Amino acid sequence: GVVLLPIVGNACEHWTAVTCAMKNKMDLTIGVAAGSSCQIALFAIPFAILMGWVYNQPMSLDFEPLETTILFMSVLIVIGVVSDGKSNWLEGAMLMAAYVLVAIVFWYFPDAPVAKVVGKHAKQAAAALTTTLAPLITA
Repeated sequence: GVVLLPIVGNACEHWTAVTCAMKNKMDLTIGVAAGSSCQIALFAIPFAILMGWVYNQPMSLDFEPLETTILFMSVLIVIGVVSDGKSNWLEGAMLMAAYVLVAIVFWYFPDAPVAKVVGKHAKQAAAALTTTLAPLITA
């Protein structure tokens, strides 16, 4: 869930960012990528927490030290990449390597609370969100 959900959930934004990068429009590429991250941080996570409260699921913004450390290190890596305003293949490879390292960390530490909550309540949460959002999508 920690690895595949961001890829699948933001596939359109990733496609837009890659297309803009291939056309050498780096300011738009950075804007799309940063905007996507801000949307998740400022809307999707709090919305998921509120929906968890509505459906009596144990969710909170109390992140464990491992999750907080990974988030902090990811922010530092992104700052290092975008601070000079230029990009090259090595910086892209560094970002992809960081993503793979995050996947490996969550693979070898499956006892993290996020993995427990997601694994235990994934079907219930998916059914609840589908039931809630279905009328909005079909309208």
